[in-house]
Amino acid sequence: MTTPILVALATTILVVVAEFVHARRVALVQPLMPQVPRALFVVAPLVRVLTLTALTWALTTLFLLPPKAHRSKMKTIEPKEREHLLLVLDVSPSMRLQDAGEVGKDSRSRRASSLVSSLLERVSDEKMHFTVIATYSGAKPVVKESRDREVLLNILNDLNMQYAFEVGKTRLFAGLEEAAKIAKDWRPDSATLVLISDGDTVPPPECRACPPQWAEPWS
Repeated sequence: MTTPILVALATTILVVVAEFVHARRVALVQPLMPQVPRALFVVAPLVRVLTLTALTWALTTLFLLPPKAHRSKMKTIEPKEREHLLLVLDVSPSMRLQDAGEVGKDSRSRRASSLVSSLLERVSDEKMHFTVIATYSGAKPVVKESRDREVLLNILNDLNMQYAFEVGKTRLFAGLEEAAKIAKDWRPDSATLVLISDGDTVPPPECRACPPQWAEPWS
């Protein structure tokens, strides 16, 4: 990576200039410090330059590295020990409008995909299982209790699933109801609900409490 190297070189130049200015000021009062070894005036600036250069390179490299979760390879997790991430994904036509992102030119679904992909890259719990529910005029489970992140990323990468539903109004609460049905047999406080939508939906038929399996619902 060239960026950390360029930043480190710029830091080196800046620190060398600062040390040169500092050395001129120290030279004016050096006769007042007869007990200080002369070698210290040479070694100390060199150590400061090398240290700050190495620190700048290391921090820049860490900042630019993509996030990665390190998970040990485990075969089978017992149901009572599993953690769950429930993903309710709005696949309605409005999610394909291109008015999202930092410059407002990305589709809403692609913007949602990038955010969830970043979330998945940071999940390091080796017991985590992923469930995806697509919702539009109804709700359909797409993936149930999978540990394969690549399957989820393939679904999130602008996979058009709206044609799996009949044309109609968006019913987000149908997806939440389907998520509640799937999670009803899971261990309490073992699931986190993530709702991905632009917020366009018909009103809920009635208010219902979240099941105890949902540890932290958020959207």
